[in-house]
Amino acid sequence: MEKLFKCFELKQSSLAQDGTFEGMAAVYGNRDLGGDVIEPGAFDKTLKDRGEKKIPILWQHDANQTIGVIQETKDGSAGLFIRGKLTLAVGKAREAYELMKDGALGGLSIGYEVIRKNEARGTRYLKEIKLWEVSLVTFPMNELAQVSSVKTGPAGADWSEVAALLSDVNCELREMKASSDARQLAEDQRRTARTPDGHHWRP
Repeated sequence: MEKLFKCFELKQSSLAQDGTFEGMAAVYGNRDLGGDVIEPGAFDKTLKDRGEKKIPILWQHDANQTIGVIQETKDGSAGLFIRGKLTLAVGKAREAYELMKDGALGGLSIGYEVIRKNEARGTRYLKEIKLWEVSLVTFPMNELAQVSSVKTGPAGADWSEVAALLSDVNCELREMKASSDARQLAEDQRRTARTPDGHHWRP
């Protein structure tokens, strides 16, 4: 399994004192800088399979730093809407809360696995995605997805063109590195695998 990441812009207008926020975690029909288009219905199966099991919110895709949970998802014609809650008893969640209030966090990012896709003319059309987690990240990639409600915080930052470009490049590099790390791990596992006679495999 190769875990991938896709980032979306975080714009806040309010943040509840209990740490709840809401917005779009993914937008349909929009080609991002990575050449991917998420198609409507891509999340249907993964959301159905999860049932009542909550989706974790991570800090910068770090599986060792869970900072909250997704309380509600709504899969609409425009994309995947989420309502999340930071667990403010956790130190890193409190830090994220303050950064969101100040507009210092630039995006939401989903950690996912591609199950089904079509490719045409350099574009990947993602037809089915397995959603693993949602993260708060510093930089966005897809400007069409955003947090629409973060209650009690100030209005979102007014990004300049240069800042937006740097944000996109940073997140694209993060996605490329994550994919490279996953491939390297698979290669390492292949190289250390044992043959049927118990010996280590050699290339």
